[in-house]
Amino acid sequence: MMANKGTILVVDDDSAIRQSLVAAFFDAGYSVRLAADGLSALAELKDFKPDVLLSDLTMPGMGGRELLAIVRRRFPAIHLIAMSGAYSSDEVPDGIAADAFCAKGVHLSSRLFEILPDFTSSDRSHLARVAAG
Repeated sequence: MMANKGTILVVDDDSAIRQSLVAAFFDAGYSVRLAADGLSALAELKDFKPDVLLSDLTMPGMGGRELLAIVRRRFPAIHLIAMSGAYSSDEVPDGIAADAFCAKGVHLSSRLFEILPDFTSSDRSHLARVAAG
């Protein structure tokens, strides 16, 4: 059995994306929970504090922008990764409370696997370098 590399909460209204990400993360040794929108994610956070919350920005009801801002205020230890098909850069869009950003598309999983170790390792000393740019 593979060691747990960390915990992730995936928040996206697209069930196909949720399922493909959970399969990829689980196969890579991460523990994963899913939520279909911002309100469902907040409900999950009542008894589950992941290392990383990965959220789509555009969802019905409470979208990712609002969710990320709330989680940043209430749970500052949770690392936040935003994702969206509306942006093509790997830079966090202005006004988004996130530590990292991934554009949805063909390379979403590979980009996520590049940055996840920065937010799930037990050695957090690298976070100062990530925050400094």
